Amino acid sequence: MLNDPTAVKDKLRAPIESTTQSPTLVARWPMNVNALSLFLIATVSCAVQASDVNKDSAVTGTYEFIICKGTCSFSDRGNVFATAVVVFFDGVINRKDKERIDPYSHYDPSDVRACYMVDVKAHAQSYLGINKIGVSPWNLNGKTLQFDLFHGIDAGYVVEVDRTGDVFTGIGISQGAGMGAPPPEYVPDTVVGRRLGSPKISACRNLAASAASTPAHR
Repeated sequence: MLNDPTAVKDKLRAPIESTTQSPTLVARWPMNVNALSLFLIATVSCAVQASDVNKDSAVTGTYEFIICKGTCSFSDRGNVFATAVVVFFDGVINRKDKERIDPYSHYDPSDVRACYMVDVKAHAQSYLGINKIGVSPWNLNGKTLQFDLFHGIDAGYVVEVDRTGDVFTGIGISQGAGMGAPPPEYVPDTVVGRRLGSPKISACRNLAASAASTPAHR
């Protein structure tokens, strides 16, 4: 048997074949891990995107806001100095409508997803009402909704309200820098809002048509 060249050849070949199979099995495992990782990433990404869409859709609509100095409620309007109608969309307002509603807007057009009209009932120490009509971005962070009711180069009026069902409560802040900085007595206003109905671009067009005068230059 020791002199059989076939037996010697088979004996030498056996360990070589054994060692060449093992790396092949090891090499396949990382490929499966990578495929699983990509699948999990894609699944999580789709879930996050769906969550964002649902979050935005839950807020979109036409809202009425009352703005007060002091306590504020729809049942007791004694401290109300201004009201506002705001329409929130889940998509961007097109350029033609944006220019019709607020031709002086300083926003990036891709951020504009709301329009508003403010009706000032009485004078107050606030920047609210500098713009009677305009457009704005909006952002929902948890239950807190943020949007503008005036936005200039060096000053603005920002609303931050918390959502409970279809009702929002929070504050409106006059803010600015340099010459646009508000006086110390311009403390935050109280803001309360409620949903009136679905969002319709026709509401924004009607707001523009019914504005008493063109927006002030900013």
